[in-house]
Amino acid sequence: MEIIAIICPQCGGRVESVGGVTKCSYCGTTIMVKQEQAAHISSIVRNSNVSNNADLINYNKAGWDFIELGFYDKSKEKFDKAVNEDPRDINSWTGLIISQIKMKTFTDLFRYINAAFKMADYNQKNAIIDAIVYENNFPPRDFKKVIINLLTLLPNNGKLWLNLYLTTILSISKEVSYDVQIGAVALSVYHQVTEKLQSIIDSNDTSIEEKQLAKDNLEYVNTDYEKNYKTRAEVAKNKIESKTSNKGLVIISILLGIIGLIFIAVIIYNIITSIR
Repeated sequence: MEIIAIICPQCGGRVESVGGVTKCSYCGTTIMVKQEQAAHISSIVRNSNVSNNADLINYNKAGWDFIELGFYDKSKEKFDKAVNEDPRDINSWTGLIISQIKMKTFTDLFRYINAAFKMADYNQKNAIIDAIVYENNFPPRDFKKVIINLLTLLPNNGKLWLNLYLTTILSISKEVSYDVQIGAVALSVYHQVTEKLQSIIDSNDTSIEEKQLAKDNLEYVNTDYEKNYKTRAEVAKNKIESKTSNKGLVIISILLGIIGLIFIAVIIYNIITSIR
């Protein structure tokens, strides 16, 4: 089994572990070592920049170690220092993005994403997107905001449009009739997403890989919508149109009632005046 070198969150000493529960040999702190998501994400971008800056390398290593341990405030501190060492280091900015997502906070998140995208090439942008989607810790309604922000930076990415569809569907409020609301939202977002995916497929500026990805995503969205949401969407559309029609009738009835009251008031006034 692979031995993992980590940082003790209590004393800062380096600890070696094979995963699971381990103890710091310096201060005795018990540490739970996670060998899952962060290891995957760090491998995506941590080798994208080659640096001879020892402090930068150490800050980044410590930052990813803290993410693996689940100490996201501490990982943010390390990546902040790494960015100060080299503001153009993609690895550091990605670490800041993941730290913010893991802490479920929007504070500076979009600034970090914008900064990373300004210096990233297309493949690095896709790697960052993969990291954000893979590491997402937000509820669907909040994660949708992240996806929309990413779409302003990379509008022709099929994965993002698929995620917009999924997060929109998942973020439906349960406060009103579930079938009606999910149907209405599915109807609107379905057309938006499928049109965009089709435009990526039809564009002469997209690569064969991008076109294939968009085709796969379009097929998924069409199948999912047809199977799970089309009937609900049609029911929702009819109910919404019915409600709109009923509102119109109510408004007309109220106006007629007001006119009737005014008419009666005029008659009563004329009778009183004639008696005097």
